[in-house]
Amino acid sequence: MNSSVPIADRQIKSDAFGQWLVRLEELRSLAQGWDSYSADPPSQDAIARTEQFLSVLQASGLQPTRIDASVMGGVGITHRKGRRKVYVEFYNDGRVHALFSDRTPNMFTTPVDATPESYAELIAKAREYLDG
Repeated sequence: MNSSVPIADRQIKSDAFGQWLVRLEELRSLAQGWDSYSADPPSQDAIARTEQFLSVLQASGLQPTRIDASVMGGVGITHRKGRRKVYVEFYNDGRVHALFSDRTPNMFTTPVDATPESYAELIAKAREYLDG
């Protein structure tokens, strides 16, 4: 991964994932308080970790339904199918967490290592959960 070259200027392997890379690049321009309050913009490291996750997602063929800045400081990626949702948050401080929710009290979160192997494991769990 070469985070010094803007995402939008890199070769995009597929149009479907290209839109997510462009969206991620747009998040670089957010300023402090972008949410009308005091939210920190996504850090370059959070964007780089998100880009790495997108690369693993692309290889797996699992499309996000949304990518946006997080009011907690970082980037969030949502996967939704019916009532089920997996939300992966890449915090500015380096942490990555995944929320599994089906709009009941049975939701749970799990920490995720910021590695391609851990991302692949998370994607497999997300697929199983979303298809459940």
